[in-house]
Amino acid sequence: MKLWIAIVVLMFATVGHAGKAEAGYYKGSELLERCESDSNVDKGTCLGFLAGIVDITNAYDGWGVVSQKFCIPDGATLGQLRKVVIKGLNEEPEKLHLGASSAVANIFYKAFPC
Repeated sequence: MKLWIAIVVLMFATVGHAGKAEAGYYKGSELLERCESDSNVDKGTCLGFLAGIVDITNAYDGWGVVSQKFCIPDGATLGQLRKVVIKGLNEEPEKLHLGASSAVANIFYKAFPC
């Protein structure tokens, strides 16, 4: 009986956590902190996050799910994109509490219109 209760509690705890993850992994403030950090781990997290945004946007565009909202110039490096994002996040501190993925997409949209 105790095992059954533990399983049910674990299921509800997992469902609650999954719901929070769907809202976004990072807030703008958390991403900015990582992107501005001197830590190689934090910088790598920032660069990986930015690469993911670009990659998924390109995939959705290729699948015809949504039209691409920004066009990253050929040859642009992740380091350059990091600088664009840091600048964009610092210019709108009132939006740092919002989800980082939306913030990055909006920054790229303004910086790199198609």
